[in-house]
Amino acid sequence: MAEWVGKDGRKHKAPLTEDGQRIKTESKSYYIKFRDENDLWQVENTDTPEIDVARQILRAREKRVSEIKSGILDPAVERVERSARQPIVEHVSDYEAYLGDANRSDYHIEVTIRHIREAIEFLNLTKVNEMTPERAMSFVGWLQNEPLEGKRRFHGHANRSPRTVNSYIVSLKSFYRWLVTTGRMGSNPIVNLQKLPESNDRRHERRAMTSEEFARLFKAACNDTGKVQGIDGPTRATIYLTAALTGLRRKELASLTRTDFRLDNLTPTVRIQGAYSKNKKTDEIPLHPVVVDRLRAYFDRTRPEEGQPVFPLRSPGGHLRATSKMMKHDCEAAGVEYEGHEGFADFHANRVLFITSLCRSQIGLATAQKLARHSDPKLTSNVYAKVSTEERAEAINAIDFDKGHQEGTTRGTTETAFDGKMGPFVARVKNLKNAEEAENDSCNPLKSNVLAQKKPLADTNGFRVDEGIRTPDFWNHNPVL
Repeated sequence: MAEWVGKDGRKHKAPLTEDGQRIKTESKSYYIKFRDENDLWQVENTDTPEIDVARQILRAREKRVSEIKSGILDPAVERVERSARQPIVEHVSDYEAYLGDANRSDYHIEVTIRHIREAIEFLNLTKVNEMTPERAMSFVGWLQNEPLEGKRRFHGHANRSPRTVNSYIVSLKSFYRWLVTTGRMGSNPIVNLQKLPESNDRRHERRAMTSEEFARLFKAACNDTGKVQGIDGPTRATIYLTAALTGLRRKELASLTRTDFRLDNLTPTVRIQGAYSKNKKTDEIPLHPVVVDRLRAYFDRTRPEEGQPVFPLRSPGGHLRATSKMMKHDCEAAGVEYEGHEGFADFHANRVLFITSLCRSQIGLATAQKLARHSDPKLTSNVYAKVSTEERAEAINAIDFDKGHQEGTTRGTTETAFDGKMGPFVARVKNLKNAEEAENDSCNPLKSNVLAQKKPLADTNGFRVDEGIRTPDFWNHNPVL
């Protein structure tokens, strides 16, 4: 028997366990013990001091196990029904915890949960099964048409961009997909909710600077004696060069320490820790010799401390600095257009320049995708690889077209002339009765004896393709273009 004085100053007595290490006390509620459908013992607190109520709960548990074993009750259906009775906010809290356990970034979790809660508030949802395709579409319509005020207006646009609306759609669909995966719902009511097309209304398109523009930007930053966002000019120039020749994002650059750089290796590299990478994977990126030389001089000048970031891209409070303001300042000093019809030359445009430069060098798409650390090659070729108007013009002018056909020449028994209706590669027609027949047959690959040029052409992303190969931007038809 144990005796002690409690916090209330009163003496207490209680029996000890058999090993004498713990005391036995009587709980305020009854516990029940039963075998579940898997023949495993389960102990459950009934939360009631009434023994009759506790016995009723025990009989209910035993009845449930019996019905499951006899096939009358399906545990999966029972879970769905139980989840349908829970408030939706409880499911959202569980989903937020799941994202944290999955090592998603704090920013991703914050944005995703905010999107879900906005939808719940707008649609006045209390249970997960109250969502329908029609209600989801009404929310999407509201997102598209809600007027934005003050700082929420982006470059004069009165409402959200399709890309922003799509981010809400992705958050909602991922939440309901998780509900189905975890057995909380039997089916996903918004599985067919489609994203909006983004190509016709991109609010913040980035452009790839030319090499001459980047050289001017780099020189302007090097010569700047002032600070922008607390960073001096030569340091900004080093950051720009590293970003443009590695494709690293702002957050990734801000995480780098001196030990992440292996400048003395046979192949110099920089290591990106998975905790800071967008794809959550640790990776090694080869460094260009120009970057290696610049970094050696930079480290000699700054002498970064062990374990500390080498680039001051975070404020003393830990927030990422506004690198777009740095770029805008240095673009203006260099006479480089910061915002134009092809897009912005902000800090992320350095990554666009890196990927576009890879494509212009005509390396394989798979290699460019790996260096860009993209999961989908479509993102590499269709979004990041930029083709300027001048490059498109050069591609058009590179077409080997026989100008003599514009004037009209007699070949065989028929005179053929380029009249604006026929493609340039179907002007080599022989022994046809008239120009109309030439035009009709030239559009028929079975009748035409005219083939597209055999030499490789360059597609609009800088990759070389052979005839008849589908590229992300156009069809190179065979035999007629």
